[in-house]
Amino acid sequence: MNRSRIHLSPTVVVSGVALLVALVSVVSSLTRRIGLVEPHVWIKTTATEKESVQTLSRARALENTMSGEVSHMAIRLREASALATVAALCAVTHKAGGRPFQTVEQLLGELKQENLFPPGVDKGSQSGTLLSSNGVLYLRYRIEPLGIEVVSVASQKADGPSLIVRIPDDHQNGDEAAAVYIAEKLEGVVIPYSFAPSSEVIACGWERQKLPPAIMTER
Repeated sequence: MNRSRIHLSPTVVVSGVALLVALVSVVSSLTRRIGLVEPHVWIKTTATEKESVQTLSRARALENTMSGEVSHMAIRLREASALATVAALCAVTHKAGGRPFQTVEQLLGELKQENLFPPGVDKGSQSGTLLSSNGVLYLRYRIEPLGIEVVSVASQKADGPSLIVRIPDDHQNGDEAAAVYIAEKLEGVVIPYSFAPSSEVIACGWERQKLPPAIMTER
């Protein structure tokens, strides 16, 4: 069956690009915060016993890091960013066609029907929720002005802090294509209400990840 071509809003396309940049930026920030071992491991056939132990220790440390909080956090951020982007694209397309979604469940239903959920993510039993092996995602939808938020809560501490991906963002009384907020602690996190002002989110103990100015101005 042929489908009509979907015309995407330039703002939403830029949002998607911005989210990809944010993903790299946030993961890099987490890497610096948690600390990574040197990723180069040299194995010498003539190494002494001491050098062999050091090499093995480096390899194990690298393995633990790559399978630990940084890696899990990167996966969760990728899931949330992908969900937020595709939800925004879908919502904009339907609104432009005169068929805006009235509820978040309608939006989720469309995403599920079109098989647009990120890999390993599926719809949960509660309204607006999705489940993955890394935790729970909460999709928030605002019809006017159009807005998308995805809150990702990890299933365990090893999966990293909670995060929020927002399209668009209202930082400093102006709209930006997208933003990522990272909780500053693992326990006792206050989840802000839907589309709370950026200042309130930060006041609740979340760190806002800035996006490159060059991208934000290409709207």
